[in-house]
Amino acid sequence: VNTPAQAAGRSDTTSAMSGALTAFYQKIKVVHVEAGLRTHNKYSPFPEEIYRRIVTPIAEYHFAPTAQSQKNLLDEKVSAKQIWITGNTGIDAFHWAASLESPWPDPRLEVLDDPAVSLVVVTAHRRENWGAPLDRIVEAVRRVAIRRPKVLVVWPVHPNPLVRNAVESRLSDIPNVVLTEPIDYIPFARLLKRADLAISDSGG
Repeated sequence: VNTPAQAAGRSDTTSAMSGALTAFYQKIKVVHVEAGLRTHNKYSPFPEEIYRRIVTPIAEYHFAPTAQSQKNLLDEKVSAKQIWITGNTGIDAFHWAASLESPWPDPRLEVLDDPAVSLVVVTAHRRENWGAPLDRIVEAVRRVAIRRPKVLVVWPVHPNPLVRNAVESRLSDIPNVVLTEPIDYIPFARLLKRADLAISDSGG
């Protein structure tokens, strides 16, 4: 059916790139949400930066989150008539999800109902950090937790064994560190809203 379509998923995922290519083959117009994100380093983030660049020339409509994203597209000769600055859809979704006040997904998190409890939320999983970089992140979190025993550190641990082994081997014995399974989006938004500090290697 020759109707407008949007590449599925985030702007720079495998599914977004594959959807855009499929639409191109079928001569279906593509709407690109979060268009124009660039680091100008094709290996960082890997492989997302190249996925973003592949979708851009295919897309008919570009919904850019910021003026800088718009400028990136204009620099790549995308027509200004095809670009709209929409704001950051991820931030809009976060505010909506955080407002729902969903139940804590792990009973160990119920202490967070006490507003006096300070909270640090940590996530780290990107492939660029596997090995020594992740070890340094884990060690830094360990030092913070030991030096600040009244601060609760919550780390939803990615299931990748390279990540899980590095995190659990160094942090599972610290009383004020709570290692959980990955948390669904809505309760995780509540967790981030509650946090005094968030440490992450993933902007998403």
